[in-house]
Amino acid sequence: VEVFRSNDDGKAWVGTWDGVTGDLRDYKTTDTLMDLDTWHQITLHAVPSPTGGALATVEVWIDGTSVYSTTTANLGATTHLTLVQIGAEYVSMGSSV
Repeated sequence: VEVFRSNDDGKAWVGTWDGVTGDLRDYKTTDTLMDLDTWHQITLHAVPSPTGGALATVEVWIDGTSVYSTTTANLGATTHLTLVQIGAEYVSMGSSV
């Protein structure tokens, strides 16, 4: 699951990836503008299936407002998450976390 600001329109986007194949499953734009040079609070809940099934609950809030929610995110067949990354995915993008 990734949350990022689009440089095209300044809006926050949420992307979900297939936990098994690594393929992109879904990108959704939000109506939330994220101005540059401004701090924002992002809360991400990614809750795997308690039974080890592939479908998971994913919820995203930005500055206290719910912007995304699904119960059908495919994080792979797992009962726990093993990796979290904060900041830019690519070194050339930089980050300020």
